[in-house]
Amino acid sequence: MAKKKRRVRAAGSITHGVRYTRTAGIDTDRDMLVTAFYDVNAPVTQIDEFPQSNPGIAALIQKLKARDIQAVIIESTGQFHVNAYNRMAAAGLNVLVVNPLAIKALLRVEGKSDKRDAATLARLGATFDLRPSNMPDEEQTRLRYLFKVYDQAVATRIMVSNRLGAVLTAHGCRLMSEFGRTSTRELLVQLFLDHTPAEKIAAAHPLKQRRQTVLDCLQDVHMPDCAYDYARHLFAEYRRHCAIEIQQAHVILNEFEPVKNAVLFAATVPGTTPDLLIRLVAECGSNFTDRYATADRFCSALGTAPRSEVSGGKLLKISDTHGNARMLTALAAHYKAYLMHIKGVGPLADWLANYRARASYSKTLLALCHHITQAWWYCTKLQVPYDEYTAFGKQRPRHQIVDAVLGTVDTETGEILDDEPIAVNVPSIATFMQGAQANLPPMWHYRHDGD
Repeated sequence: MAKKKRRVRAAGSITHGVRYTRTAGIDTDRDMLVTAFYDVNAPVTQIDEFPQSNPGIAALIQKLKARDIQAVIIESTGQFHVNAYNRMAAAGLNVLVVNPLAIKALLRVEGKSDKRDAATLARLGATFDLRPSNMPDEEQTRLRYLFKVYDQAVATRIMVSNRLGAVLTAHGCRLMSEFGRTSTRELLVQLFLDHTPAEKIAAAHPLKQRRQTVLDCLQDVHMPDCAYDYARHLFAEYRRHCAIEIQQAHVILNEFEPVKNAVLFAATVPGTTPDLLIRLVAECGSNFTDRYATADRFCSALGTAPRSEVSGGKLLKISDTHGNARMLTALAAHYKAYLMHIKGVGPLADWLANYRARASYSKTLLALCHHITQAWWYCTKLQVPYDEYTAFGKQRPRHQIVDAVLGTVDTETGEILDDEPIAVNVPSIATFMQGAQANLPPMWHYRHDGD
C-alpha cells in the first residue's frame, strides 16, 4: 500500500501593509512619465503626462503635493525611473518602486497602453499589498559603484585568463591549467614567455616536489612567434586587471570602518568576512533588518530561500529564487571553500554532514547560505552574537574541544593552495568575532524547508 503524503500546512499568517485612499501610478519610459491620480471617492481617474526631465519631474512633484497623494507607485523600467524616484523621495513623498513583472502577474488588463498601466499601478497601490523594490540610499549607491569596478575587473581578469590558458594549452603548455591562481604561476608563465629553458622554469618553483610537474607541463611545447606575441599581450592585460582588482579590493575594505557598527553581530557568524559584510550593506542597506520585516523575506530577497509552489496541500515544485544575483554569487564563492574544508565538531558541522549525506553539493551549499543569511538577520535584529547551539536548538556540552586549522584556500575553486596565493590582505575583525556565550536564552532555531 502506497504511503500517503503528508499535507503541506496552509495555516499561518501573512504580513500586510497600509492601504491608501489617494495614490498615483507612474508608467515610465525614455521620454515621458505617464501619471494616473487615483482617489477612491472620485468617479474618474485623471491621467496626465510629464516630460522625463528635471523641470518635468518638478512639475509632477508639485501636482502630487497639491493633490495630497499618500503613495506614489512607480514602475521600474531600466534606469528611467531612478531620477524621478530620487527627486520625489527627496521632496518627502512616499514612493514605492515595483517590478513590472509582479504587476503583470497580479492583474491582467485587457489592452496595453501607458494610460492603462499607470491607472493599474495607482489602483493596486490603493487596494493591494504591493512589495516594493529595495531602492539604494546614498551609502548603498556609493558602495555599489565601488563593487561595480571590482566585479568588472574580476570578470575581465577571468576572461583574459581563460583566453591565455587556451592559447598556451593549444600549443602544449599546461601551466595555466595545472597550477592555481598564485604568484608562483605568474612567475612560471612569465619565464616561459621570456623563452627561459624548462629546467630553469622548474627550478623557480619553491616546492621541489612540484618541479617535475612543471617539466611535464613544458614537455614538447611548440609555439610560433605570433602565438608568443599574443600570449604576452594577454598576460600583460591579465596582470593589469589583477592590479586593478587588488587595488579596488583595498578601497572596498577601507569602507568596513564606517559600516562595522551595522554588521557588528553579523560578523560573529562563521565564515563571514569583511568584504562580504560590506557587500551586504551595499545590496541591502545598513538597516536591512528594518527593510525586511522577517528573516524569510530577507533570505528571499538574497535568493537563498527555496521557492515552493503548493496547491491542494501538495508540494508541486521547489526551485531556487533568483534573488540578488550579486549577493548570491558572493555568498556561494565565500562558502564554497568553507563547506568543502570545514573541520571540527558541533551542531553546524553535524548538520552539514547529515545534509550532505542526503542532498547534492549545490543544494547543500544553498542550504548553508540560507542558514548564514538567516543568522545575519537574527543576530543583527536581536543584537546578540552567533551561537550554533542556540541556532540549532542543541544543549551546549560542558567541555568543548576546539579544532582550529589555518590554511590558504582559493575562494573561487575551493582548492587548498600549497604556495603563496595572490590575495588581498583582509583587515582583522577579531575584535568583532565575539565567542559564543554559554547561557544565551533561546532566541531562534534554524529551519530549512528546501528538502
